Order: sequence, then C-alpha cells, then structure tokens
Amino acid sequence: MPKQEYLEEEFKGEVFEGKLIGKVIYEDCTFKNCQFVGITFQETIFRECVFQDCIWSLIKLNSTRMQGVEFIDSKIMGTSFSGIHNLSPEIRFKGSKLELCQFEALELNDFQLTESVVTECMFYHCILKEADFSKTQFHAVQFESNNLSKADFRQATGYDFDPWDNRVKGAKFSTPEVLGLLQSLQINIE
Repeated sequence: MPKQEYLEEEFKGEVFEGKLIGKVIYEDCTFKNCQFVGITFQETIFRECVFQDCIWSLIKLNSTRMQGVEFIDSKIMGTSFSGIHNLSPEIRFKGSKLELCQFEALELNDFQLTESVVTECMFYHCILKEADFSKTQFHAVQFESNNLSKADFRQATGYDFDPWDNRVKGAKFSTPEVLGLLQSLQINIE
C-alpha cells in the first residue's frame, strides 16, 4: 500500500503516469527530473515542495492544496490550476515553460512567474497583487478581469491585455513593451 505522507523525501527520475493520487501529503519534498503525465491529484497537499527539471502534462488538480510550491526549469502543459483548494496558494515558477495552462478565480499570494516562457495560457478573475512576471516571455496569453496591482512586468515581453479590464494601479512595466497596452485605446502613436 502506498504511503499517505512523504516528509523531506527526494524523488529522482520517476515517472508518474495516468493514475489517481489522492489524499497524500508531500511536505518539504524535492522532485528532480520527474514526469507527471495524465495524473489526477485528488485532495493532495503539496507544502514547501520543489519541482526541478520536471514535466507536468495534462494534470488535474481536484481540491488540491499548494503552499510554497516552486517549479524550476520545468515544463507544465495542459494544466488547470483552478482546482487548487486553499484560499491563497503560493506557487512560484522560474525558468519554466508553461503551455495551455489555466489560472481562474485564484488569490495568488507571492506569485512569481519569472524568466519563463508562457504560451497560450489564461489568467481569469485572479488576484495577482504584487505578482512578479519579470523577464518572462508571453505568447498569446489572456489576462481577463484580474487584479494586477503593483505587479512587476519589467523586462517581460509579449504581454497584451486590456488595462481597463484588469486593475493595474502601481504595476511596473518596461518600454517599449508597455506601449502594447495602448492598443485597446485604438490610437495611433508616431
């Protein structure tokens, strides 16, 4: 019978494929070069865990908690983080690639998505106050009805969203990229 709690364990090169992982607690665990494909995490808790050089593909998060979770140099595809259950999850991405991921109706405290490449992902109705998106490349990413107050987009590229639909008071941007936010005004800049 599999364990229901893992504390300070390191997983290397393991492949988790097409199964349900339910009611398991991972605390202070490190996952290196692991692959998670077609997994459903049901009522699973990740607390202070690091995923380094990992692949997450087609992951379902049902009533899952994430507190102090960090993805470093990882690839995350086709994952909806909207199934996270805790009120204010803490998730950080650095040097990672996110494709076709969804973040909806989440209050993301201490959210960091830095030095990463984000393609065709969606952020809907999220609270992303003081989020750090610095040095990230965005490609066809949708931001709709989010609170991006004091968010940091410096040295980020490719972001394109309506500043009237998202709260951006106090957000930080770099030129010339910030000029793209004026597209919704349908004005000509020469």
